[in-house]
Amino acid sequence: MAKRTWMNGLGLAAILLLILGFSAVAQEDSDEGESLSDDDDIERLVVVGVRNPDRDHTLSTSSVDLVDAEVLDQNGSVDLLDALGNQIPAFHVEVFPIADAATLIRPPNMRQLPADATLVLINGKRRHRGAVITLLGGGKNAGAQGSDITPIPSISLDRVEVLGHSAAAQYGSDAIAGVMNFVLRDSADIRMFQYKVGQRYKGDGFVTSYSGVVGLPLGSSGFVTLTGEWGEASSTSRSVQRDDAIGLIVSGNDEVRQPAAQIWGSPDVHYDKRLFANAEMPFTGDTVMYGFANWSERDVEGGFFFRNPNTRSGVFTSDNGATLLVADLTPDDDFECATILVTDQRIPDPLGIAQVQADPNCHTFASQFPGGFTPQFGGIVVDQSIALGMTGTVFDAWTFDASFVWGSSAVEYYMFNTINPQLVDLKEDIPTSYKPGIHEEADTTINFDLSRSVDVASGFGPVHFATGLEIRNDTFITTQGGENSWKVNPIFAAQGFGIGSNGFPGFPPSAEVDETRSSWALWADADQDLTSNILGSVAVRYESYDDAGQTLTYKIGAFITFTDDLALRLGYGTGFIAPTVAQSNIRIVSTNFLVSPICPEPGVPCLADEITLPPTDPLAILKGSEALSPINSSDIIVGVLANWAGYDIELGYFRIIVEDRIARTSAISIDASDYDVLEARGEVVDRSLSAIRFYTNDFDTKTEGIDLTVNRAMDFGFVTSDFALSMNYTKTSVTHFNPVIINSQRVRELEDGIPNFTFRLTGNHQIGDKWTAVTRFRYYGELWEPHVFSDALPVNVEEALLFDVELQFRPDERTTMAFGFENALDTYPNENPWSGVAGAQYPITSSYGFNGGFGYFRLTLSH
Repeated sequence: MAKRTWMNGLGLAAILLLILGFSAVAQEDSDEGESLSDDDDIERLVVVGVRNPDRDHTLSTSSVDLVDAEVLDQNGSVDLLDALGNQIPAFHVEVFPIADAATLIRPPNMRQLPADATLVLINGKRRHRGAVITLLGGGKNAGAQGSDITPIPSISLDRVEVLGHSAAAQYGSDAIAGVMNFVLRDSADIRMFQYKVGQRYKGDGFVTSYSGVVGLPLGSSGFVTLTGEWGEASSTSRSVQRDDAIGLIVSGNDEVRQPAAQIWGSPDVHYDKRLFANAEMPFTGDTVMYGFANWSERDVEGGFFFRNPNTRSGVFTSDNGATLLVADLTPDDDFECATILVTDQRIPDPLGIAQVQADPNCHTFASQFPGGFTPQFGGIVVDQSIALGMTGTVFDAWTFDASFVWGSSAVEYYMFNTINPQLVDLKEDIPTSYKPGIHEEADTTINFDLSRSVDVASGFGPVHFATGLEIRNDTFITTQGGENSWKVNPIFAAQGFGIGSNGFPGFPPSAEVDETRSSWALWADADQDLTSNILGSVAVRYESYDDAGQTLTYKIGAFITFTDDLALRLGYGTGFIAPTVAQSNIRIVSTNFLVSPICPEPGVPCLADEITLPPTDPLAILKGSEALSPINSSDIIVGVLANWAGYDIELGYFRIIVEDRIARTSAISIDASDYDVLEARGEVVDRSLSAIRFYTNDFDTKTEGIDLTVNRAMDFGFVTSDFALSMNYTKTSVTHFNPVIINSQRVRELEDGIPNFTFRLTGNHQIGDKWTAVTRFRYYGELWEPHVFSDALPVNVEEALLFDVELQFRPDERTTMAFGFENALDTYPNENPWSGVAGAQYPITSSYGFNGGFGYFRLTLSH
């Protein structure tokens, strides 16, 4: 990893261990009811969306849903993303089996908007971005750079708070789809150990984890709560043999990997280590020091596309498979290497191969990889952060909160079972393992907030006023890979051999980036009871970036109580997302299915390389790019809350207009004149490149929908049940786009690539003193998939209803054993009609995956 960030992290961690003055933002250890008037519930201070400590979030202008730790625990997953996806209908996450770095840091979607449209907080403090920009995450996430949620162990959490509408005026960039606040446990005496184990019905996908939480007193009334977790997950395979591989086998090629040349499934998580600390300690008077920190490391490995030994351009051929590509290792002499023809039966001329093998001046990779090869791709993801702060009272009546937060996400990529064709002169000694380089994001945030309540006039309630200053510093770093992963030999490049470790070329020195962007913001918000039944709120924020200009956002809201059982929530706000440093500076080559001149059949997609360039690169400018500017948004919410016949109901409508959205363009073909531009700049041209992409502010969308939650408790005598229904309908429309930049495939992915309608119906059934049963129905509406990222291969993924069940047994107060089944009825998506193209048996973007049923056991010991 980059030395500078490691040193920063170690130094800050040392400070953390020395002062041990950490904590969460002030919070209470109690449960919260969702009804308008529920006398049995104890109020819980919600951190997100409500800055007034005396304001119950259920009776405020901000709608906040709570997902308690107990609910998050009711599954067998070891990844918090999957647990959230099971619980929150508007939260969409996929498996991403072959998607470059998106396999390592998966990008979720909230309300069909990209991963970086949802702000992630921990204990109310902004979390750093992940190091990965999504390149192959489907059209709905292409170009997004959101936070990495996976490093947060679910056992470390007290709850998750989900603010379901824009809050950019309160929290700044990224909050246009909402805010997710992960609230850490804050106990001085908790003791808990948990063991999870599970496996897919098919016998693969084995997962296991060990985790524990311990709370210790800190001073007279402080605490430090420590969480540790270790886990692993083996891969799955839902693959069939590709048509081209079958053709090779039928032709007599017995070197092709069986039973599938290419694997579609969940990746291998070789290990996943996570640590969290959360602490708080009184300092002087009513001043409290607080803080939290995390460190995690995980090793994730997935696969890439199969490299056909006859048709893979830049490795095995340069003429669409008519002949094999043969390297002339001594091009300066008059000798010419033999030509190896490939027959219609897909059999290269064996005499030609033998002649080349016998000649020390020539070489073909067909002799080393007669069955082709499938690169394996992975990364070691290191995530760390530290937050330190102090809160108390100044000037008698003002409450202050001063904090410093630093976080880093770094991915060190690796590849094996692949080659850099530029090293062809090494012949049989060519390396097959590579380290392509490192991507790293390091963000720093400093906040100073003030708040107080002020009596302004008789007949009105006090105004709770809050204001603050925020200073941010964001850094993106690309570190070059091992030389053999990017090394170029102009002799072999001119002969048609591809450049870099095949599938994910290493970052050369010219691709190194170390760019920093600074910003600052001033904000203010206030709320007041305007009458006995009307609450009003307003927020405004001015933010200035040294590379993207300034923005001014605001938000107004009202909460109107008609009766004890009926209320109305209204809100309107504006928002923005600032372009990230990575979006403005990344340079990377990836392999994808494209319609390209190098493809054997005109108009039919094949595996080809494309390059993503910074928008300020001359070639990108030649293709129409401009410097990035902030995304702008506006949103409206209308919500009705009711308590009727024992049912707690909230029905809400939302509409989010987003203008000048930032995303990676569709693939733009490179022609000979573009190569000339590159050569004129003195760059070595890789003529196996087929397309260029860059990031741009290009299109507008409208996202609107309805949320419905219904809760009801019922007593059946021996069994008492709590039922919770949550439903979401969301529809996104692309209202403006440039078809030269964003093509029709991308538009349809944005509009139809995520189900419009989803719901969860959960029942928690207490059976006597020792048994609890949890039942959950999950419904996913239909979606459209351009298979392997090409609309030439369309798939309509059908709707599905899944059933989950868990049975818990508590032999004593300290022990809980749970047996459960996710997707208990072993439901799969409809068969993929294009399975022969790349070997995927099922659609790869299914909302509930394609792995089938999962059984698990969980043991929890507490004190």
